[in-house]
Amino acid sequence: MLKLRCCIVTFTLLLALLSASPLRGQGAGDPLEIVMKAFRLVDAPDGTTQEVEAEEASPGDLILYRATFTNAGEADLAGLQPQIPVPAGFEYVAGSVTPAPEAVAIAGQGFVAFPVQAADGTSPSPEAYRAFRWQVSVLKAGATFQAELKVRVPAE
Repeated sequence: MLKLRCCIVTFTLLLALLSASPLRGQGAGDPLEIVMKAFRLVDAPDGTTQEVEAEEASPGDLILYRATFTNAGEADLAGLQPQIPVPAGFEYVAGSVTPAPEAVAIAGQGFVAFPVQAADGTSPSPEAYRAFRWQVSVLKAGATFQAELKVRVPAE
C-alpha cells in the first residue's frame, strides 16, 4: 500500500505542495484557508461511484484529489496560482482534471500551457503529468475555488 500524500493537510505543508509561486498574504493570520482531501472511488452496488476518504491506496485504486481554497478574509485576494501535485507512484487519469488548469508540469520539462500538444499534434502520455496549476486572478472575500483530479495507483 502507498500512503497518500495528504487527506487533510495543514496550511504550511499544503503550500509547499501546491504553490511554486508565493501567495499574497502568507503567514500568521492569512485569510486563505486550504483543505486537500483524498478519496478512493469505489463502485457501489447500485451502479454509482462513491467517494470514500482515503489515507492509503493499493495497486489499481482510483483516487480523487480535491483541493478547496477559501478566502476567509474581508478583502479580495489577487494573483493566486494554486497547484495540485500528482504524487510519486501515482498516474494522472487523462481528462479528469477540473476546472481546466492554465498549466501542467510535465516530467523533465517543468510547467507548460495546458492542454499540451506538440507541433505534430501529439500529447504526452498521462503518466508524464506531475502537477497542475490554475490561475485565480481574484478570489473575492468569502469565495471558494475548488479543483480536483483523479490519479490511479498502477497495477503491480
